Amino acid sequence: MSNATVLVVDDDSDVRGVAVRQLTSLGYHVVAAESGVQALALLDATPDVALMLVDVSMPGGMNGPEVAARAASTRADLKILFASGNYEATLPATAHFIAKPYRKRELAEKILEVLGASAT
Repeated sequence: MSNATVLVVDDDSDVRGVAVRQLTSLGYHVVAAESGVQALALLDATPDVALMLVDVSMPGGMNGPEVAARAASTRADLKILFASGNYEATLPATAHFIAKPYRKRELAEKILEVLGASAT
């Protein structure tokens, strides 16, 4: 499923850039947003997004869980993977999560796990 489209949402341009490069090198199609508002607009414009990798805490607007909730309200099939350097992030127990900083291999495995959850 490495030809899937992934939306990366992170307010930190360096972190966002690393995620985009890692995912692209793994064969994913990648679109990226620096804010929740931009992410929701990209979701509307890119209907084939299968997974959203979203930072939990983003200042100045919607945080990751808020972006995810809005996205899920219009795209029930969208898989969501939260990322954070704050290991105390408060997410539902059922949420998919990857700790920052993550390595390419960890990201690859987690994305496959999350996307695979839709195939079961």
